[in-house]
Amino acid sequence: MKKKVCLLTAALAMLLAPAYSSSIGGFAGVMDTETMGKGNYYGGMIEVSTVPFLSIRLSGGYANEFDKVTDIQDRLSNILGLKFDFDDVGIVPLEAGLIADFNLFGFLGVYAGVGYSYYIIPDISVGIVGTNISYDYDVSDMSGWWAAAGVEFGLPIVNLFAEVRYADIGTKSIDYDITLGGHHLKSNYEVDMSNVSVLAGIKLKW
Repeated sequence: MKKKVCLLTAALAMLLAPAYSSSIGGFAGVMDTETMGKGNYYGGMIEVSTVPFLSIRLSGGYANEFDKVTDIQDRLSNILGLKFDFDDVGIVPLEAGLIADFNLFGFLGVYAGVGYSYYIIPDISVGIVGTNISYDYDVSDMSGWWAAAGVEFGLPIVNLFAEVRYADIGTKSIDYDITLGGHHLKSNYEVDMSNVSVLAGIKLKW
């Protein structure tokens, strides 16, 4: 808790201070999670710096179309003896952190950063194949930390960047409680949302 308070305090102080430089950007790429595999990941970010070489980053995005969701369906089908059909599972990552950047020469620079992640996971709708029965499961939001490194190049105002980001989010248990044909079926599934993301995007700097 103390770490979160310190990070938020530092973020607020930097945002309220006169800006040394600022940027706004968008990105797209791939998020590879421990449990659900690879999915599309896209979003945007704002960076504000009040001192040279150090800035605060606020970012948000959306990830979906994970390629291992069908594996989860098959595992639950084997456990409960029913055929399941999941709606598309999506994640809304919200992140804040500090970025240190270093100019190598002219148009080329590198950067690294760390920060706090908060993942909003919308309700997961699960249908049972061959019936009109479906269940909505509320998965608790998850949080953790992230670390990133990247390269940035371009003109003073418009920059392109590529980044590798690791997020340690941890594990949550999804509990399934289904009543069907007079039978009461219960199970749970451990979901680990820790991931590695590979991203590319563009920033407008001023």
